[in-house]
Amino acid sequence: MKTLFSFDIDFRKAWVPVFIFLIMGYMVYHMIEGDRGWLAYLRLNREVARLSLQLDELRSRERVLQRRVGLLRPDNLDPDLLEERARDVLGLMKRNEIVIFLPDNPSYAQE
Repeated sequence: MKTLFSFDIDFRKAWVPVFIFLIMGYMVYHMIEGDRGWLAYLRLNREVARLSLQLDELRSRERVLQRRVGLLRPDNLDPDLLEERARDVLGLMKRNEIVIFLPDNPSYAQE
C-alpha cells in the first residue's frame, strides 16, 4: 500500500542538506548573539549615546570653568570673583556675614 507521503529517506543523500542547515543555524545564531552580532551592536549604540550625553555635560562644565578662570586672569580680573575665591581659600568672613555653603557644581552656575 502506497501512502501519500513517503518517509523512506536515504540518509546518505540527506547528510549534506542537514549539515548545511546546521552551519546556517550556527551562523545566524552568532550573527544575532555573538560578540560582534546584532545585540552587541545595539548595546554599543546605547553606550555611545550615553557617553555622548556625558561628553556634552562635561564640555558645558568645562566652558563654565574656563569662563570663571578667564575672569581671574590679570588682564580681565573680576573683583567679586577674586573676593569670593579669597574668602573660600582663606576661610575669611566679615563679622556680620552669614556664610551658606553650596555644592561644588550648582545648577545656577551653568550658562
